[in-house]
Amino acid sequence: MHPQTDGPADVGARGGGSFNAADSVDHDADSADRGADSASVRRAVRERGRTVARRELRTAFDQLEAQGSLTPAQRRTLTRMAAAIVDDVLAGATAAIADSRPETACTVARLFDVDPETPPTDD
Repeated sequence: MHPQTDGPADVGARGGGSFNAADSVDHDADSADRGADSASVRRAVRERGRTVARRELRTAFDQLEAQGSLTPAQRRTLTRMAAAIVDDVLAGATAAIADSRPETACTVARLFDVDPETPPTDD
């Protein structure tokens, strides 16, 4: 397994606009319509992003290690790149949620297929 300090677990840990929520969630399609609050949706979207990034980093690390060694510096670089991509992809959505309109939070929750009432899971 990959060290926690130089690998997928660090994705999105740098704060700001990282996304969230479980990568695979049993999700009631109408849950966002029940009035999920903006903060919960924002957390769920950030967690989903971190989960997807960790999964993709594990795949990348495994493939690169199969071709030869992967240095700690290379791991850190890939992890920082993944975090930056997640932050950039989610920046607009998380900023839109900040407008505090419930319908905006519901739309973002549906767009990212997250249920803010469901605890995040990690694969």
